[in-house]
Amino acid sequence: MDAQQIFDTVATHLFTQGKQSRDDAHFGKCGYKTKTGLTCAVGCLIQDYYVSDMDLIQDSDIKTVYYRFKKILPEWIEGNMELLQYLQLVHDCTGNWATVDLMKESLTEVASKHNLDYSVLDKFERFG
Repeated sequence: MDAQQIFDTVATHLFTQGKQSRDDAHFGKCGYKTKTGLTCAVGCLIQDYYVSDMDLIQDSDIKTVYYRFKKILPEWIEGNMELLQYLQLVHDCTGNWATVDLMKESLTEVASKHNLDYSVLDKFERFG
């Protein structure tokens, strides 16, 4: 998976899911995957590789998770670590979920920083 595919997949996921991946199992913090099936920005990309121990890691930072579970996670993660960290921050920032425009603005900043096309955002006018 390349950076553009990652961005497009995550942006589409965030708008389609329409809410953060939070539940009581994560003590109110964001998690890669909840009991009800919600996934975060990175979680939606690693659903086929996810194990619950990933959410037990302090802060569930993608770098730490990747190096701990490197044997089961896809190699493309390592080459896109910075992009994934930024997308994870967009998901985890509760303020971004206040309006569609705020989410688009945050994702546009990430895309611009990584020289990616953000036209996928034009497809979304609401969450869910």
